[in-house]
Amino acid sequence: MTGIPIWKRLSTPRMRNVPPPAEPSTRFSRLRSGEPAPHRSRFHQVMLIARKRAPVTHFPKTSVSALALGLIYASAGMAHAASVPLPEPAPRAEAVAAGEAEAPLPQPRPEPVPEPEDVDEGGEEEEPGPADADAPAGAQEDGGSPGAERDTSGNASGSGKPEAGSSDRQAQTQPPEPVDPVCVARLAELGAIFEAVEPIEGEGGCGIAHPFEISGFSGGISLQPAAKLDCPTAVALAEWVEDELKPAADTAIRTLTDEEKPEGKALKTIRQASSYICRTRNSQKDAKLSEHGKGRAIDIAGFTLADGTDVTVTPREKDHTIAAALQAAVRKGACLHFTTVLGPGADSFHSDHIHIDLAERRGGYRICQ
Repeated sequence: MTGIPIWKRLSTPRMRNVPPPAEPSTRFSRLRSGEPAPHRSRFHQVMLIARKRAPVTHFPKTSVSALALGLIYASAGMAHAASVPLPEPAPRAEAVAAGEAEAPLPQPRPEPVPEPEDVDEGGEEEEPGPADADAPAGAQEDGGSPGAERDTSGNASGSGKPEAGSSDRQAQTQPPEPVDPVCVARLAELGAIFEAVEPIEGEGGCGIAHPFEISGFSGGISLQPAAKLDCPTAVALAEWVEDELKPAADTAIRTLTDEEKPEGKALKTIRQASSYICRTRNSQKDAKLSEHGKGRAIDIAGFTLADGTDVTVTPREKDHTIAAALQAAVRKGACLHFTTVLGPGADSFHSDHIHIDLAERRGGYRICQ
């Protein structure tokens, strides 16, 4: 470095052992300038032009680095998973050992047999209709002749007596409800002649918790023999007498001529054939309990006028007398007060009386025949 001025040495950076920059090659300089190289073939010239026209895609360095790093970690994870030994699957347990018979399947459980229940007449679960047990073609409400059922003691003989085992379980376990004072007041308001008697307890669901003995109605009309009924049935009977029977009887008497209408020719007595009696419907064996066994039914056999004239309930399809008109009127009028009315022509069991009761049915259904 001797012979170089000090100022020049200070202004020039030290470049020891650094070769001077080489002159650019004529080959590459011509390529950059676009001049064709004399020693290149036509193929290289075409590639050079295509390379210039092709778009250049620049990838960010961070994306390439992240992708590369992800591939590295993925390959490392796969290698680690491959190195970990997988657990061997447990041998499948055989359901049945070799040579052992299959276990028998359990037998289906039999359906429980329903216990017998005391169902009200006409109060079945199914919708009652004309073909119901209460309707004709066996209108299963009551039966027998009036003389055969003049029994209010609660005892029945023959196959029509309910079995002791068919009693109403609910009625046995629950105490009876007290008598409705409104019902008793209504019965007195109608002018009925009645007396409360001792409770009646019978077999097979029979009985009346609060019975009333009805012996007459207003206007001096007597009921013979006296009937034992519960309070709602007694009220319905008294209303029927006041609203239907007495007006119809008065109208029938007024239609008669003076010669046919002597003094005292008025309704005097109502004859009943059966009220409370512990029996099945129509006294048939294995039949359901009749409403008579609950004090909710009564059979009307006829009427007696003050002069002793009898109007007996009997088939009157071809009868065009005033007696037939009276019988038809009181029978139809009973349908307004009772849920079941069966009379002559309904079936063979009701040819000589009119059966009326307060059987409860779903939907307020009534039988009026």
